[in-house]
Amino acid sequence: KELRKSSGIDKIWRKEALEHPPNFLLAREASADTVLDSDENTVEVEKGTTLLMSTEHLNEQGSTMFSFGMGQRFCLGVTLATMETELAVTRFLQKFEVSDTGERGRHSGLTQIPKDTLVSVRKRS
Repeated sequence: KELRKSSGIDKIWRKEALEHPPNFLLAREASADTVLDSDENTVEVEKGTTLLMSTEHLNEQGSTMFSFGMGQRFCLGVTLATMETELAVTRFLQKFEVSDTGERGRHSGLTQIPKDTLVSVRKRS
């Protein structure tokens, strides 16, 4: 059960994190011999093998933010990160007006970062 209702900022932040996760890979070590089976491939994984998973690809498969991990390794700070983001964006928007210029781009590297995305920022009076 949710402890608090999601705000508009929280929903936008979560949508952005799903579409463009800040970390593009998760690494996990197999704790036992196992078989990964899909419609296209069957892969045998030996115990101790390190697997790298694309968070962007995993996020496309559903509505879970794999950027924060899952299961036993789920990020303990996700709630704090969400609240801090909401607070920071709210405070920023209280002090500044932001206008979208319509120009967009993204650059994929170690992290997902905007590339040449232009906005106009003006201090509120």
